[in-house]
Amino acid sequence: MTTSRENAPDAGFGPRAQRTCDPRQAEQLVARLLVDHRIELMGGERLLDAHLEGTRFGDLTATRLGYGRPVKVVCQEPLVEMHVRFVLAGSATLADGIGGRTEARAGQGAVYMPGSRPCNVLSADCVVLAMRVPQHRVEVEVASLLGGRSPVPVHFDFALRPAGGAGQRLVQVLDLLQAEVAEPVLGRMDSLDRHLETLTLQALLAAQPHNHSAAIHAQGPAMGSVVRRAAELVRAEPGRAWSTGGLAAEVHLSVRALQEGFSRELGVAPMPYVRQVRLQRVRDALAHPTEATTVGAVAARFGFAHLGRFAGHYLERFGELPSVTLSRAREERAG
Repeated sequence: MTTSRENAPDAGFGPRAQRTCDPRQAEQLVARLLVDHRIELMGGERLLDAHLEGTRFGDLTATRLGYGRPVKVVCQEPLVEMHVRFVLAGSATLADGIGGRTEARAGQGAVYMPGSRPCNVLSADCVVLAMRVPQHRVEVEVASLLGGRSPVPVHFDFALRPAGGAGQRLVQVLDLLQAEVAEPVLGRMDSLDRHLETLTLQALLAAQPHNHSAAIHAQGPAMGSVVRRAAELVRAEPGRAWSTGGLAAEVHLSVRALQEGFSRELGVAPMPYVRQVRLQRVRDALAHPTEATTVGAVAARFGFAHLGRFAGHYLERFGELPSVTLSRAREERAG
């Protein structure tokens, strides 16, 4: 395997791109970034030339990959997160294992909901931008756009065919995302890292049909825009020492106007909203730990100064102590 630019394929891959001609090693590399899967070599004698690169933007993981020959890629288990496949070059037959199937060329793709089991056939010259994001993170964006919690989980149409102004914007955002995957510039800054995640999810929600599309478009561009901006700031920097006054100043509102706006559009006051966002970020970090992860360090990173009160809030929100979440994640990882 090599990671040098001089050996990189001609598909625009960056200097950190990894390559291998071993199908089993390719499976391992992709599994680290996306999902466990099996590679089946299709017709022809051409050797595998798998190449990939990936990075994370907040809770969204984005990966560019290609196999250099016709392959079938089959997921080993049903997905637990939402996945998107967007064809950058070549063509692909995309299926979700539960009835969704589409033929996609460059500029097209598919959205896989949790529970689906992708089975995709890629052409030799196919390069794909693959993304995965927890379903709850998408629900947060839906709630933000609707001005409150959505009572029904979001469900996207399968075939991704960007069209119209919103579709063009989505393609532009995905172009930016793949450029950041190849050579991170904006993503090196934590605040912009979250903005890229939010921008991508909101562009997808605007362009790809789903069961909340009509409600979101009916809101109008100015509906709750200031409150949504305040909520975006909190999600972008959850560990910042937020106060109601400081948040109000950031979006040029009075404290009273901000409080009324949050109550009307999000159904919660500003500081409880900050706590909700922080608790979810802590849970995500504990559910995907490294060897150095500790409850105290994660809680402090996301703005919880008092560990006892934090544990109480966590128990109330998720029905278990944070230490239980961390222990279970490590047991699953070891198993």
